[in-house]
Amino acid sequence: DYGRQELLRYNTKQIIIKGLCNNSRTYNQWIRELQNLEWVIDARHINYQDISERLAEFELHLEL
Repeated sequence: DYGRQELLRYNTKQIIIKGLCNNSRTYNQWIRELQNLEWVIDARHINYQDISERLAEFELHLEL
């Protein structure tokens, strides 16, 4: 049985967020707000890339 042979592993202390935003100011402000939340130990910027004049994609990791 494949499901029994392959064990899933989870890091219950980390959330990975990938998405789109309209500008770097909004993204940076959001990271600062996340860092101020009581339950967030760290909000780490991983990637930010403009994909058009009005849109960027990002990845950040939250350590809980």
